[in-house]
Amino acid sequence: MDQQACDRVEAFLNTWSGSQGNERANAQPFFNDLCDALGVDRPPPKGSVEDDPYCYDKDIRTIDEGLTFSIDLCSPVATIS
Repeated sequence: MDQQACDRVEAFLNTWSGSQGNERANAQPFFNDLCDALGVDRPPPKGSVEDDPYCYDKDIRTIDEGLTFSIDLCSPVATIS
């Protein structure tokens, strides 16, 4: 690993090593910081990329009824529209 990558990982570890927040509250900030530490792109805003498999909340469309379910991976609640 080069020095820049080491610095990114060290910053990530310093930020999250003492975290005492709940998993749900920290899931997306943690993942964003992990992406930064690994030097990869963060997920784009939902809906900005058609059929994007890399997002936090993925819509699931039923075949026969046409309902859209939005499932938040950090929450047990699904919304139906």
